This record gives sequence, structure tokens and C-alpha cells, in this order.
Amino acid sequence: MTGSREFWDRTLPVESRQIAHVCHSLRMLGSLPSERELATSEALSHAALESWLVHVRLLAEFFLVKPARTRKDFSARDFGWEGTSGIDTHELVRFCELASRHLVHFSRERAPDDIFELDAEDVGYAALVVVSEKLLQLARAFVAELETRESPMAPQMRDCLEIASTALTNQPQVQ
Repeated sequence: MTGSREFWDRTLPVESRQIAHVCHSLRMLGSLPSERELATSEALSHAALESWLVHVRLLAEFFLVKPARTRKDFSARDFGWEGTSGIDTHELVRFCELASRHLVHFSRERAPDDIFELDAEDVGYAALVVVSEKLLQLARAFVAELETRESPMAPQMRDCLEIASTALTNQPQVQ
């Protein structure tokens, strides 16, 4: 990269860089359910599911504006968002906690003393789409808030939301 730090900070302000990370997660949220269905091996299928769970967690924490977040994290609150616009988020919170407890930790719940205490999750294509749609619903409300505030980040978010929505609605054609 050439140019001064001041030049790049003006050219790519921190808010734009933060929204770019959110956009990446939205695009992954939209495409990974199909990618999992089209995976050519069990390893790729698992990798797509695990990646999807990571992006669900990232986006849920971003949009749900958890009060206990650290100063090192950014969230939708940093863009003026104060909530979920009445959207039911219980399932998102549950998936976020699931990803936190089981995806990046060897929790005892993964291998309980009694095998019948093991909770199975529906992680089929349709279930992933339902959770993804709920997050996209939050993203649409967030974009509407950005547009109301005439935020310069609104067009960037609107574009990536369209890409994610299109990817999610294009069902996989397994051959």
C-alpha cells in the first residue's frame, strides 16, 4: 500500500472498514448453506457448517448489541442502532450460545455422562436458511436505520445485504 497513513484513514475510514467485515459475514451467511449442500466431501460439509456458525455468532453479537461487549469490539450500536426493531431473536441467541460453547470449546456438553442427554441440532439446509433469514431480517432493519440517519455506510450495507439475500434464495442444485 502506498500513501500516508492519514491518506488511507481518510480514504477508508474505520466505519467503512468495520462495515466491510459485517458485509463479509453477511455474504458468508447467505452462501454457506448452499456451499454445505454442494460440498464434495464430509470434511468440506463440516467446514461450511462450522464457518456458518462462526458468522451467525459474529452477526448475532453485532446486531443484538450485547451490553457486556468489550471496548475492543464494535457493534451496531456504534452506528446508532439501539435494538432489534421488535424482531424475535431467541433462536439467534440460542445459536450464538451454541457456537460459543461448542464450536470453539471442548465443552463437557459435547460428551455428557449420559449419551441420551446429548442435544441434537437440526443443521440441515432448511434449518440453516431459517436462521440466516432471521439475521438478514435484522440486517434489513439495521440498513433501514442507517438510511433514516443518512449514514454514508447505508449504500455499502444495502449492496452486501442484496448479495447475501440473493445467495440465500438461490437453492443449491445438487448433481
